[in-house]
Amino acid sequence: MSGTRMKASIVSLDQLGAGQGFSRFTVDLRHYQRLHRSLVWANRVSFGHYFGPRRLEDMPKFRLGGMDDWLNADYAESRLPNEPTPDPSGIFYQQFVTNLRGFDYSAVSGPSYVLFNSELRFPIVQYFSRRPIYSGFFRNLQLTGFFDAGNAYSGGNPLASQS
Repeated sequence: MSGTRMKASIVSLDQLGAGQGFSRFTVDLRHYQRLHRSLVWANRVSFGHYFGPRRLEDMPKFRLGGMDDWLNADYAESRLPNEPTPDPSGIFYQQFVTNLRGFDYSAVSGPSYVLFNSELRFPIVQYFSRRPIYSGFFRNLQLTGFFDAGNAYSGGNPLASQS
C-alpha cells in the first residue's frame, strides 16, 4: 500500500423543536510511503470536533486511547462515582478513537481530539524472500515500530492543561 488517503465527514443530529442538536466533524489523513521493497512508513493525522447549540457539558465525547483488537485491553473509567449520569444521547453518540497504544480505552475524553500516528512496518519474510509466499501467516508476519501522540480536550487549545 502506498499513497495518500483522506476521509472527512460531517454528521448532524437535530432534536426537533428543542434546539438541542449537535454535529460531529472528523478528518482522517493517511500517507503510506514505500521506503525499500516491502518496507513501509505509514503516517496518520486525525481530528474530530463536536459542535452545535447543545451545552458543552451535555455534548457527546470522543474517547481517546487503546488499540483495536488488543488481547489485554482495559477500560479507563473517566466518570467519578458522585458525578451525575449524563444525558443518554451523549452516551449513545460517543465515539471511541484508537490507536493510542500504551493507554487504556477512554484514557482521555472530550468534545474535540487530535491524534498523530507514525509506524515503520517491516514484513520479515516478505522482505528477505525472492519467491512468492503462499502462507498467509508468513506473508503478513511483520515487525512494527510506532509513535503515537494525541489528546482529547475541551476548548480551543489541545495543549492547554485541564483543571
